Amino acid sequence: MKMQSVCSSKIILQSISESAVKGNKLFDETAQELYKSIASIPSTMKLHEKIPSYNIQIDGTMAHVWAPYEFFVNDKLSHTGGREYVYFV
Repeated sequence: MKMQSVCSSKIILQSISESAVKGNKLFDETAQELYKSIASIPSTMKLHEKIPSYNIQIDGTMAHVWAPYEFFVNDKLSHTGGREYVYFV
């Protein structure tokens, strides 16, 4: 898989779910779970993520990126959120 060739084998993936009813939760996902999930998306499904802005901070060999996003499925807004990335540069 092409995606796997550009990702570290030590990638850390986490998601936060916010819910007034169920409470806020932090979820861990393995790289293999991510790859399997992406590979299972039907070719007829159109996915699009818009990143309207971003903020990059660099300190020595570490970079931090904050990017709010809007996620669309078949041209309809599915959800919004924020992506956070930490890089060793």
